[in-house]
Amino acid sequence: MAGLCEGGNEPPGSLKATYNLSYNEFNLYSNFHRNRFSHYRVKSELYRVFKEECNSYNNIQPVAGRDLFVQLIKEHNIALFKPKKDECDLCLSYKLHNVSDDDYNAHQLKKERARREKSVDKKEAEEGDGSVVCYFWHEGEGVLDAHVFATCIANFLDTEIKDCDKNKNKIFYSDGCCAQNRNAVVSNVLQHYSVASGTTNMQKYLDYSEIQYYKSIRPGNTVGEPCVTDISALKYTPNVGILYKLNFDNDWKLIPRRPNTIIGSEKQLYTGPIPISTQKYVDLMSLRPVIPRDYHPFYEGLLHK
Repeated sequence: MAGLCEGGNEPPGSLKATYNLSYNEFNLYSNFHRNRFSHYRVKSELYRVFKEECNSYNNIQPVAGRDLFVQLIKEHNIALFKPKKDECDLCLSYKLHNVSDDDYNAHQLKKERARREKSVDKKEAEEGDGSVVCYFWHEGEGVLDAHVFATCIANFLDTEIKDCDKNKNKIFYSDGCCAQNRNAVVSNVLQHYSVASGTTNMQKYLDYSEIQYYKSIRPGNTVGEPCVTDISALKYTPNVGILYKLNFDNDWKLIPRRPNTIIGSEKQLYTGPIPISTQKYVDLMSLRPVIPRDYHPFYEGLLHK
């Protein structure tokens, strides 16, 4: 990335300031679709990256101000990439000709197969009462990690499932985020519930005083063998253990891991509110004029460092 650096004696931000935009080094199609720039779709973030790049090329001339930068990209009709929907790294890499046709076609077939599987399960779910349970929290109550998601799942299974449905099969879906699925923490909760469902005294297990704990659910062991992100489906059974599929059309296979039995009550993840940063608290206070007065006590009461 080059240019948009000011030259001559023009003051910073002057529209008469000279600039140089090298498309050989700042190729819009490739750079904005690489992982490095995938998070810089906001102009302020883009300007920060640009400023760092500009300084690396020219340590003498001052870098153009943000206002000039924004105006110049408008004059050159440079638009920020706004995808209509999320795309995975493989699909973006294929557009840049960094992935073979065979790998891309196999990826598309796997995607369509997953959609068909979801469609079948969705039809079965529509036969129910259609009720929904939502879990939400802010960063002062919990973070986005596997323990929090596992707690939500455990609470749902313990409190929202009718007694007559306790022993029925249950299907969970989530996106590809490994904090929500395909991790040992969530799998341990689901496997524990499966074991509890297969007993005559289910309540004995629901206090989590004794649990079979898997340190990992990875199907492979060495480099080149399947990782957790290659798993398409997991099945929790009370007698056999955790089963997995790398493809929906494959047979179920047993996770090549032995669980350890842990005896003792589960520790509480948080003992109180999580403080937010002082800067964020100050920013929230500055927004009070545009926030309904009824909600002011909530924001004012947030614990901060």
